[in-house]
Amino acid sequence: MKNLFVILLLLLSDYWYLVKSSKYDSYFKNEMLNPSFLKSRVSAEYTSKSGKKVYVFDDVVTYSLTMATRMYYTVNDGWRYVLFDKYVQDPDGKFDDGNGIPWKSWQDPTLLSGTRIGSIWKAMIDAVSSNQTHNLHERPRDFQMTDTYSAILRRGDVTTLYSGVPLHNDTNFIESYSLVMYTSALWRKNSYGEILFYEDDDDDHNVFAVVSPHCSRVVLWDSCVRYLTRPPSISELSGQVMIFAQFQSDPETIHRRRVAFDKKRMLNEENAKKPFTCVEGVDSSPSLDVAKHLIMKRFSKNGEFLAVFDDLFDKRDLDALRTYTVKYGKYFYDDQLDLTSDNVQWIAGFQVKKFVQSRFWPIVKKVASFVSGKDTWYPYDIACNLIRSTDHTRMHLDVAITKEEEMTFLLYLNPNWTADYYGETAFMEHNHDTPENDYVAEVIPYYGRAVIFDGNFPHSAHPPAPDYPGPRYTFAVKLAVNKMVAIEKIFGVEAVHSTESMDEILRQLKSDPEKFEAMHKINVVASYLHTRQVQKTIREKPKTEESILETMNFQSNDGGEDERLIGALLSYEDEIVLNEESRQLILQMAKFYKLDEDAVKEFTRGTNSENDDGEKDNDKERDDDEIQQDNSSEPPVISRDRAIATWENFCQEDADCMDDFLELFLRQQEELKRRTVRDLLAVI
Repeated sequence: MKNLFVILLLLLSDYWYLVKSSKYDSYFKNEMLNPSFLKSRVSAEYTSKSGKKVYVFDDVVTYSLTMATRMYYTVNDGWRYVLFDKYVQDPDGKFDDGNGIPWKSWQDPTLLSGTRIGSIWKAMIDAVSSNQTHNLHERPRDFQMTDTYSAILRRGDVTTLYSGVPLHNDTNFIESYSLVMYTSALWRKNSYGEILFYEDDDDDHNVFAVVSPHCSRVVLWDSCVRYLTRPPSISELSGQVMIFAQFQSDPETIHRRRVAFDKKRMLNEENAKKPFTCVEGVDSSPSLDVAKHLIMKRFSKNGEFLAVFDDLFDKRDLDALRTYTVKYGKYFYDDQLDLTSDNVQWIAGFQVKKFVQSRFWPIVKKVASFVSGKDTWYPYDIACNLIRSTDHTRMHLDVAITKEEEMTFLLYLNPNWTADYYGETAFMEHNHDTPENDYVAEVIPYYGRAVIFDGNFPHSAHPPAPDYPGPRYTFAVKLAVNKMVAIEKIFGVEAVHSTESMDEILRQLKSDPEKFEAMHKINVVASYLHTRQVQKTIREKPKTEESILETMNFQSNDGGEDERLIGALLSYEDEIVLNEESRQLILQMAKFYKLDEDAVKEFTRGTNSENDDGEKDNDKERDDDEIQQDNSSEPPVISRDRAIATWENFCQEDADCMDDFLELFLRQQEELKRRTVRDLLAVI
């Protein structure tokens, strides 16, 4: 018991701030816009030698509003890698403001100006700008939002010293304010991530203000002040998520910046409607002798194969693919750690239907037929994987079911690659989890090189060398044995990006913001403890995967009241179950928030389909013709699983028929996403 108490005390010391705020805080109050209230919430004020100010606001934006804003910025547009790429010369292809943060998701400043969070930010600026001396013959300046984006900063990133506008020496005239709002709920002191503000003198690099990244904290400063966002520590696996905004007072600047955003948004929308990238003047159906391009073939002891090819594609198409991927790739961020994933955290998806209509697909299919002797292969997942030097990728299989018939085709997209840059794709025997592990082959990712392999082959994409100046891009095509199987898999892939779970979160947030806050914080801590436990399991290096499960699976005790409460809170399924100490900590947080089993189940009703006995709840049973409908003014939405089953029964083994349904399904998912974005916008 003594050890348990010490562990709980140490853990709580790192993130007790998650539970210290009053659970009775309102989601949004009009007083949040009151200048007197806002001035009372300035927890720190810093002044440079030249008189420039930095303000820190605490306890203004509620936790629930912070998380809703973060969700909106994340869902409304994918993440983009915005750093300079010397092989892409078009300046219109990137969104960046120069501070060195590589991952950003830009949003519409005009739209955000009319939201609750936008109004709070503007009210903060109005409150502090009233302290500045104005010329009596001038009208007070009206600051309007001109730029806003969410950003993810991760270990190993290299940020730059930056100011939003050119330096000026008149402290009585401020033309622009910048701000950052921190949204990472669990951030420890040794994770770094602070923001530093520098004096004006270039020869005197002194920091006059440094601010810690507390969740919901807003830091506001004169945009001409130079700042540096400190990346997370190497030991911090999670990305630091922040939201930046800039406000200008000059009407011409406001108009110009907002028009610039609209132009780039329209450019991306137009590009999304175009066919899969290819260039004109290239033979649409090249006669390719695949055998002449084969440079290596290897087999594992279990019989899995890999084959390496060079120069399969016309360089003009290859360049077009790389340019498109770098300029317009919208990435999905996944920093969850488990025992079987590849731990690739940045993945940009592409439409299968567009890909199969491009010149790339006939070549990929010809290669697949050449190595397998079958011509029925069909893609179900098209993506670009981005890996940096500080990433830690892991050995894995590409199949969901052992011995499933599946292949993966990789195409490397980094020009002028050399062996010194590392970045190999490594293939190992199935003893890779043992001290006697053996490599089968490693493939150097030369530009335009391709490797195709059995999905059951253990492999890993190694990160590039520490001195490599950018990310490693790999275009990946996963192939199912035939079109029908591929379509079934596409439904599963699309389910990962569905906004259905977001809709449930929105319902919870709107119904009871305080309870949403409590359960969200508990889930954040549980996720952190789970990641730490997975790390510990990996470090132990057990001989077999089965021994991992035997060692780490937690056996329920007497099934008492506390155990049922934990079961209701920790509803996710995984191969690693939280150990006793972690579960006790979660229980302590739940009791602090006065949560019990009935309250949790009532609050999350609709997300779980089974009760404690594993039987379907009566109020969740649906007739075959029953539909889900959140709003009578909206078109009805049929449950995904029920719709798929209905179409499978109708189409039988007709893959083209199922493909038609898939097209309808994807359109519905887009509509549901638009609805979710709209609902999130209404919340914030």
